[in-house]
Amino acid sequence: MDSEYFTVVGPGSVLQEVAAGWEQLVTPRRYGVYAVKLRQLGDYDEAFPPDCPGVLIAYTRAPVGGVAADMLQAELAALPVVCEPGYQFRAASIGPGSSSGAAEPTAAFDQQNIDLVLQNLATGAAEKVAVLDSGAPSGIGQMIDFLGGVPRDDPAADPFGHATAVIGLIRELRANADVIPVRVLDEKGLADSFAVFLALAFCLWDSPHRPDVVNASLSTLSVPPCASSLGGSLAYVADLCDSASGNNPLPPLVTAAGNAPNPRVQYPALLPHATVVKATDFNGADAPYNITNFSGVTGTIEHAYGGTQADPFGTLTDAAGNTTDIFGTSYAAAVHTASLLRP
Repeated sequence: MDSEYFTVVGPGSVLQEVAAGWEQLVTPRRYGVYAVKLRQLGDYDEAFPPDCPGVLIAYTRAPVGGVAADMLQAELAALPVVCEPGYQFRAASIGPGSSSGAAEPTAAFDQQNIDLVLQNLATGAAEKVAVLDSGAPSGIGQMIDFLGGVPRDDPAADPFGHATAVIGLIRELRANADVIPVRVLDEKGLADSFAVFLALAFCLWDSPHRPDVVNASLSTLSVPPCASSLGGSLAYVADLCDSASGNNPLPPLVTAAGNAPNPRVQYPALLPHATVVKATDFNGADAPYNITNFSGVTGTIEHAYGGTQADPFGTLTDAAGNTTDIFGTSYAAAVHTASLLRP
């Protein structure tokens, strides 16, 4: 973690109160905060009420997030907010995008493998799925872009390629799926924490925008015990959305278990209501690239075919002709997501 910001997560109306009294706080002066920005879902659509989860982003000239977040949490102890040091998320699987040049990576799938998966794929009732990822291939239409923490409608784009493979696989298995691309990962496959907090709130808050299923094949660079504030912030966003939902349960949050050599399952897969998907081979045995340390997982663990290096779902190809095989727990999560959707 070397981000030059830290965050405050909470109900938007409370964050407005914090922002109004910002100059009276000690922490911002001590740690050189030079700018503070309040981001709320109402910035995207006025239909979102002020008490939707929002994020206050404090920008610093040096990475001081952990110490500063702890100190600010103590200062704001009387308020229902959670302070987080500015962790970064990343795609759960690699993409070729960082070397792709100007053009987006393209995905090509092996129809034989698609047909084999379809033979055993369960049938769900969901219709609309939000994919928190690196965007969407440009031909798909529009996406909701949270890069920079400013939610907006943008023409679909995916310079990294991970979302192109994930969405492509979902659509290969469920051609009629209503896919909502939600971009949080940049062209290097990295995401600021505040972008993920806002995107998660967008997907979980009970509104006309809420999907039936959320796919988030992300991981993070933080490790316990430092990850506690990150997990606390993510869980708080989910709890605020759940509390406001009444009798409407949160949509399933499908996450990837992660691939070796990562040491353990990370957020958002560690959230209590997450479904964590491990990859299998066609015989149902665990794929060798699965993470093996599931410490801290309290949600549901599912299994789905994730492809193998010898027999991937297909390939991603970047502008320079470099290829990346499509296999891993991200794609097992895509298969499980498809099983929740109507054909």
